[in-house]
Amino acid sequence: MDSSKKETTLMMIQRASSGESLEQMLKEIKKARKLNEIILPKMTAINRGSISNEALAELIGCSRAYVYGIMAGKKHPEKDMMLRIAFVLGMSVDETQEMLKTAQRAVLSSKDRRDVCIIFGLANGLDMETMDEVLVEQGQAPLSISTKEDEQLRDILSFYLKKNSMTGSRLLPQIKCSADTLKSILREEQFAPRDLLIRIAFILQIELSELQNMLRLEKQSVLSIKDERDMFIMNGLANRITPAEMEERLKAQQLTPLWETVY
Repeated sequence: MDSSKKETTLMMIQRASSGESLEQMLKEIKKARKLNEIILPKMTAINRGSISNEALAELIGCSRAYVYGIMAGKKHPEKDMMLRIAFVLGMSVDETQEMLKTAQRAVLSSKDRRDVCIIFGLANGLDMETMDEVLVEQGQAPLSISTKEDEQLRDILSFYLKKNSMTGSRLLPQIKCSADTLKSILREEQFAPRDLLIRIAFILQIELSELQNMLRLEKQSVLSIKDERDMFIMNGLANRITPAEMEERLKAQQLTPLWETVY
């Protein structure tokens, strides 16, 4: 039994042990809202105006593809990812508990020290940064780095290929990568080379924040403002210059070109 199913089973056992009838439990399942039905209204009720899927992805630290997967019911986020969403969208304790139940994650418990801190934060309208400070002060893991996502490079690549109306076969020659190499990467048999990920970002016009997430997923160092080559690459992405222009700029500065190696 995988961890998510075990966690859901334990929740059901706890509820049954507390005296809740089978009829009550089955009735709740029937009337339960879908996850996107809970999240979407909160996204349009933010004090500073509505928030897009893209903005939500950046605020909770995942890719756009992952958020779209959540909204489509194809992704089942871990508990801490749900809690990040709750803090970013300013949810109440009750709204957060409903969201956790719907996502089949353990609800916040008054018997768990970390959960009590989080309940306190939600009840007092803390932002996620302040919540993390409280958690660290109490010797608990912060929300911002504790979530283990089931996101993979293939999720992001599939999303952007579709967005650009492009097939994998058309992408391969443009990133100078063999089909076998890319298949091996997408099967998680090897990590994607850093420059290959950057090439993909240029071809599919992926924004910097999304590229940084791809680099983290593939255990590669993110682009840094302290590195001259990285700075040129970040500038190129921000200004959406062509791959050919990017190569010329790197060569002009005697920096390693992006498309020099065939993978």
